[in-house]
Amino acid sequence: VLDCTDSLSLVMTTATVLPSQAVVSAVCKTLGQSSCSNIAASVVDNEATVTVTTADPISALVTIRTALSTPSTITMLRITQLSAQGAVVYIQQALVIDQLGGDLALCAERLWYLTFLILLLPLMYVVTRYLYRRGAA
Repeated sequence: VLDCTDSLSLVMTTATVLPSQAVVSAVCKTLGQSSCSNIAASVVDNEATVTVTTADPISALVTIRTALSTPSTITMLRITQLSAQGAVVYIQQALVIDQLGGDLALCAERLWYLTFLILLLPLMYVVTRYLYRRGAA
């Protein structure tokens, strides 16, 4: 019997400390496996080291990496960085926060068209209803 399995070593840095069973369960569900016996995890602080023994480690890595970019079970772990075999393959992008401040003048300058939209829509509705009732009579 020829055993063609290889192991994939992943290091996941998370935003919070997680139990190792939660990490194993999420990786197992992401890979679509019925048995999680080939997945081992150890968690120290907010860094989880996961070893996946599989026949196709590249496919497993691509599946996990793709799942991090979409809403999935593994996304719930709040992974901020994923390294495979020592190479960083995923870094969570920081949210871009507008640094202009909360000045009303800047807001009105950037969103001037909303003022016209808010004022003109009700006016257009009233005029249209008036013309419709006048035409119906």
